[in-house]
Amino acid sequence: MPTADAPVAERMKEAGAIPIARTNLPELGLRIDTDNPLRGRTYNPWDKSRTAGGSSGGEASAIASGMSPIGLGNDIGGSVRNPAFCCGISSLKPSAGRIPRGSSVAPIERGFADQWMAVDGPMARRVEDLKIAYEVLSGRHIRDPSSVDVPLYGSAVAKKAAIVREVPGVDLPRSALDAIDSAERALRSAGWVTQEAQPPELARVHDIWGYVLSANFKPMVDDPEQFPSLMSRELLAMWDYIFERFDPKEKTILELFTERERLSMLWEKFFLDYPVVIGPVWTDIQFENGVDIIDESSFALTIDLLRFISPANLLGLPSVALTTGESGGLPVGVQFYAAKWRDDLSLDAAAIVENELGVICPIDPKF
Repeated sequence: MPTADAPVAERMKEAGAIPIARTNLPELGLRIDTDNPLRGRTYNPWDKSRTAGGSSGGEASAIASGMSPIGLGNDIGGSVRNPAFCCGISSLKPSAGRIPRGSSVAPIERGFADQWMAVDGPMARRVEDLKIAYEVLSGRHIRDPSSVDVPLYGSAVAKKAAIVREVPGVDLPRSALDAIDSAERALRSAGWVTQEAQPPELARVHDIWGYVLSANFKPMVDDPEQFPSLMSRELLAMWDYIFERFDPKEKTILELFTERERLSMLWEKFFLDYPVVIGPVWTDIQFENGVDIIDESSFALTIDLLRFISPANLLGLPSVALTTGESGGLPVGVQFYAAKWRDDLSLDAAAIVENELGVICPIDPKF
């Protein structure tokens, strides 16, 4: 568990789990590639030259290579889903408030992006294990005032899924489209109706997510007593790019609150017609180690890869990242979105697809 917060760690241990290690992260958890000056690089067991993802890359690599059956991570920009995709396992980014955070960092030191969008979630090789963790971890905890007690499982809905094959601003690789097609066929075999459809304002959702992160982290990066002393020059340069692309001065806090609410309502209405939404995890394959912080052209890589990751964070939605197979020696997979509090729908749909397509881990590292 890379950065397991107290409530989730306590609940896992109370359920009989045995913690065995604290796994590797990038600097401050602020990259989607797991490498840092203190502990070094975590390798992707499928290909040593390709990223293990981040921020919970150490956890995903450990689970994928059979070191442990299950783990915990945090997700403010895909940090349990990114490495799950990269390493060939599965993960659940739960509805915001479903699983308590209870961070050891005092609330006054946490920005609003962290309080709005960051969640703890389980990672595992099988959806069945994600479901076990989902049941163990969910529920209100006094350490997290935003956590709630809500039913784990909701009423039956139509077996209908929206299929997302286009993401604004990028062209999906063939491997991602094939993974989506495989998931669609598996659901159709189980009696589901599928239809290609586009969730509301994907590009706008992604932009507002970027502005929220920027508004949150700019004061911290500008304060010499906070992040700058702990961050490498390359990582600081990447965040300077993010601040320029999503200039905090362009959006007031009121505007961010208003847009988040408006977009949330549009997506909730969309889920009435399509209870499950299936699309890519990343918008491209796993990049070569370190490519995300080489120069300005590579800084955009991080933002563009996460174009279908960010809706879950901005809007507080549940999402399961599921590996569906491999292509060219690297894992491929899809995401299952559902309405807030319907984590069970995303898990159930993912389980159907997994049952049809199988799992590809654990794997002996290919190096």
